[in-house]
Amino acid sequence: MPHQTTLKTKRNVVLLALSQAVLITGTSLLLASCALVGMTLSSTKALATLPLALLFLAQMATTIPASLYMQRVGRRLGFMTSSVFGMAGAAIATVGVMQAEFSIFCLGTILIGVFNGFGQYYRFAAAEAAPEEYRSRAISYVLAGGLIAAFAGPNLAKWSRQLLPGEFAGSYAILTGIYLLAFSIAFFLTIPKPGATTRSVGGRPLAEIARQHGVDIQTYNIEDLRPLVQMVDDEPNSTKLLKKVLLKKGYSVDESNDSRQALELIKDGDYDIVCMGSPYSA
Repeated sequence: MPHQTTLKTKRNVVLLALSQAVLITGTSLLLASCALVGMTLSSTKALATLPLALLFLAQMATTIPASLYMQRVGRRLGFMTSSVFGMAGAAIATVGVMQAEFSIFCLGTILIGVFNGFGQYYRFAAAEAAPEEYRSRAISYVLAGGLIAAFAGPNLAKWSRQLLPGEFAGSYAILTGIYLLAFSIAFFLTIPKPGATTRSVGGRPLAEIARQHGVDIQTYNIEDLRPLVQMVDDEPNSTKLLKKVLLKKGYSVDESNDSRQALELIKDGDYDIVCMGSPYSA
């Protein structure tokens, strides 16, 4: 039974790594082409990056609803749903480029942003699906899939930019197929749905978090963070210059004019440096 569980876990991790690769491939393709398409389609160059801005706004706005949705229906169905948004967005973006309609293209990037919002949970799904001893490695594998794909997106955009009428229309048509691949990958995930107990025992309600007036922060005395120096010399005047330099550099300095007193302080204190006076000082 443990062997079967391990194989199942590794299978899920591989599928999630492929999903992360799809996410980053699409994102890097968009980063390479979106502003160029926006500049071509928009009435003014000032709006060239609006489609990309809308994509990231949609991504941010989706993250919390995506989490709540997947808490109810599970990771598998959640990722499949997001892939539908991705496919629709890429198809609409393709139409927008081919018809030279800036607003249609913007709508497409918004829907792709929804897919990206769900995609932020691939690594968390890997952590949930893996036992504790395998968890850090599972997350690493998923993130590694994204790193490899970061090189694929820009090259894919370059290769497919003239594939259809309208520059980069072919890139977004291929992106539709990439999100179809994401749907297929999610279909084979075997991450169980959260149970009723898991759903009911959650964190604090969002409204409660939003109403809180402050955050408790652990504070430290700045003196505790400075390197602590003990200076020992029977002639105080001989240490004035050194003390001045050390204080200026941010050290905290204790002084002692008696060796026995210094030993007691050193025994009880946590000094980083002890400076002893020269036996030849006047």
